[in-house]
Amino acid sequence: MELVVLIVLGAVLATYGWYWVSLTEGRATAYGLAAGAGILAGLTVFRPGDASTAVWSIAALGAIMGALAAIGAHSERRVDRTTGLFALYFGAAAGLAAGTLAKASNFEAFAYASVALAVVGGLVFVAGALVPQSRGYRAFVGWVMLVAGAGIGLLGYLPGLGVNF
Repeated sequence: MELVVLIVLGAVLATYGWYWVSLTEGRATAYGLAAGAGILAGLTVFRPGDASTAVWSIAALGAIMGALAAIGAHSERRVDRTTGLFALYFGAAAGLAAGTLAKASNFEAFAYASVALAVVGGLVFVAGALVPQSRGYRAFVGWVMLVAGAGIGLLGYLPGLGVNF
């Protein structure tokens, strides 16, 4: 179930990056982001009882982050400061979870993904909350989100194919 969380988090991150790079319009992206946020929220609510708390805290924060991104994309208004501030919380939680998950023997993929999510959360914080007027930096962060989202989704998909790392 944790691998499904990785795949959906990767898809949400890549979709948000796609929007920040300006490769799609806001309202079309908002529905994809809202669907990903809804899936993450559903997975968090109906999680198994023996699951890791670190994994599901990242999933819950990812659902909130996806919902904020969907609201901003749908209204096509700049809510970068709100998204940036929440990205700081999301990145901090992912960074703290990376240390916890690195100790677990069966969560290597999620530990690597948590490090990537922490870095992307920090970049989104800087782009959204500190320098929201910088279109060039925002586009750079969008490309980083796009590549990181694809990588995180791949980290969730590869163990299902039997690839262990």
